[in-house]
Amino acid sequence: MPERITEPSLYRPIIQLFEEVARRYGVRVTGVEEVGASEKYEDVILYLDGYKLFIQVKIDSVSKLMKDIVDTYPVARRHDADLLGILFPSDVRGIRPEQLEAVKQGLQVSRALILTRWFSGDLEAITLLHVIEDVIRRFVEFRRTLIPVVDYLTIAKVAKEAVEDLSIILRGYMGVQKYFDMAQAIIGRFDLYRTLLEEFVDREEVMKTYIADIIAYLVILQLLFAHIVSVRTRGGSILPEIGDPFSIPDDVIERLMENARGLCEEYERILGSLPYLLGILLEVKREDVRPVEVLGRYIYAIRVIRPEHVREELLGRIYQESLPHETRKNLGAFFTRPRAAKMLAELAIDRWDEKVLDPACGSGTLLVSAYHAKMERAREAGLMDEDECHKRFIEEHVFGIDIMQFAKELTTINLALQNLRVKAAPRIYFGDGIAKMFHAVAVADGDEDPLPTTLVEYLEDVKREYERFGLPREGIDVVIMNPPFTRRERIPEAERKELETMLGHIVRGKVGYWAYFFAPRIT
Repeated sequence: MPERITEPSLYRPIIQLFEEVARRYGVRVTGVEEVGASEKYEDVILYLDGYKLFIQVKIDSVSKLMKDIVDTYPVARRHDADLLGILFPSDVRGIRPEQLEAVKQGLQVSRALILTRWFSGDLEAITLLHVIEDVIRRFVEFRRTLIPVVDYLTIAKVAKEAVEDLSIILRGYMGVQKYFDMAQAIIGRFDLYRTLLEEFVDREEVMKTYIADIIAYLVILQLLFAHIVSVRTRGGSILPEIGDPFSIPDDVIERLMENARGLCEEYERILGSLPYLLGILLEVKREDVRPVEVLGRYIYAIRVIRPEHVREELLGRIYQESLPHETRKNLGAFFTRPRAAKMLAELAIDRWDEKVLDPACGSGTLLVSAYHAKMERAREAGLMDEDECHKRFIEEHVFGIDIMQFAKELTTINLALQNLRVKAAPRIYFGDGIAKMFHAVAVADGDEDPLPTTLVEYLEDVKREYERFGLPREGIDVVIMNPPFTRRERIPEAERKELETMLGHIVRGKVGYWAYFFAPRIT
């Protein structure tokens, strides 16, 4: 029977490629040794100019990224080393051992997980040569700059998996009234939510699963935001340290709530709902420990990958890329395609100082595109630096309203992620965009209310923010939106009567919900 390729068969070609590539970049490879990392097989340790690198080799199918991080990184840390995990597809076993020397550069790698001081990333469908070149090239760059590079898509992938895992758990509880009521309080009125989605699905129990998707997405995104901001502004993460990802502390949610309290107060416009989102998970935990396990693995992975090193201009991309495909499909009514949003904003924004309103802002994609178009106009005019522009745009130029509470949360964090160097409070409101435009007047913002301490107080505070927001009849230069196209007969009766009272003399016939967003501009 011919000899088959096993993991140890691949060690020699990997070491040879490291030595060959390292010589080209002027890097020394030393101290190569095989170590018994598990009962199943050994792995390899080598040094790149004194930096210890643990290389774990597997032949298998691709599993979830978060699972790979949890499974492999603790092993590297036990050896006080950085990690390179290389996963080969099972068909590599079809290569004869004597052929490895000739084909080593072109060996296909299913996944390369790189978690080092100089680079964190997840590479898929790549050759072995390209993996090793990437590791060495980024190592050389790190020695020159001492600035690590973190792949934003890797963070987005981990966040997406955490959203999926958490949502699956929460879906099992949305049929229970107390959990559904808590979720609905944060998301907004379910009858309106149902109206906006019933074009796509007419089963209420299915729509309740979408609420689980929203809660999971908000939790994961806000924790990511909180981690990055706390590391950059306070020198340390508010996410608790997870020493062993296989033994998550039972009180991880309670510790999160305690650690995040001050940050949530400081960034109330962005993280104001986080304590109440975590409160839902705390209630579920009393019956089901799985949310603790998902959050623990997510926190561990985030701290290992270090998203605080992602370049500013890429942070906002994490927001879009971390939304699971199924969730994006379910919530399609609230998400505008980024490419379409960018095109519309480029056409609509002429000057850097234009004030922009989206009265049906959804997830905020159009406002973010308008923000970037304004930033580009500011660069062309050479007027201000980007930090100064960011604060002015977020607090004085860009406004959003949505009738769904969770859309306000999504838009707020989407805008805040565009620049975390500067603390700014987005002007995004939960309320009726049509009514606010119809009653537009020049009203100054009132004094700040005391910080809320309960969910009811938080929601009342959000309502008061909307009521105090005086949309000026003059001064908004651009109204940009992708309004809901719900048919008129599907609008809840109370809303329909109110719309007819305000705008019935303009909007007539069987036109859909979208027409009412244009009518206030006519009046």
